[in-house]
Formats: sequence, C-alpha cells, structure tokens
Amino acid sequence: SGERLALPTRPSTWAAVGALVAVGGVLLFFLVLVVLRRWTASAVSYAFVLFPVVAILLSSLLERTPVTLGQVVGTVVVAFGVWVGALAPTRAPDDLDVVRALGDGDAGLSPVDASR
Repeated sequence: SGERLALPTRPSTWAAVGALVAVGGVLLFFLVLVVLRRWTASAVSYAFVLFPVVAILLSSLLERTPVTLGQVVGTVVVAFGVWVGALAPTRAPDDLDVVRALGDGDAGLSPVDASR
C-alpha cells in the first residue's frame, strides 16, 4: 500500500491502547473465569456465540451501520446450529435401536436381553 509502519506518538493514543488492553483483555478474562465458576463450560461456550450478534446490533444502533443479509443469514445458521447442538430435545433409545446397534441381533440377543 506504500504506507510506512509507524508506532503512535501521541500519549493519548497510548493511553487508549492501554485502557483497551487492561479492560478488554485482562479484566474481561477474569470475568469469564468468574462466570465459569458459576455456569457450566457448555453454557459459557454458547454465551460466546451471542457476542457477534450483540456486536452487530450495537454497531447498527450506535454507528448506524447497516445490517447486511450475510449477517442475518449467518446469525440464523449459527442459532440453528446451537439449537440442534444444545437445545433440541433428545429421545431415549428404545429396544429396537439397541438391537440395530448390535447388528440386528448378531450377538444372539433378543430385544429384551439387549436392553439389559
């Protein structure tokens, strides 16, 4: 691009960088550790999925940045993945599922024996 790499020279810029590192890096890391003590790791990981959605909404509200179709589609796809991975109801396997898993009775077990 033809631009020369240069470090900031103004003290106010360095103060802003220091504040971002202190708050955005160190303090938020400790807050995540506090949350991990109270929630399960799975719940915390799914909370992290919401961060980009919050960033899109805040950017739209505060900076008047338009929300794009790609952002909406991506949000829907991720939300669906979270629902399938963590929130969708599961059913307990019945006796027939157990027999199929054993190879349709290759072990010589009846469905009643296979469930034991």
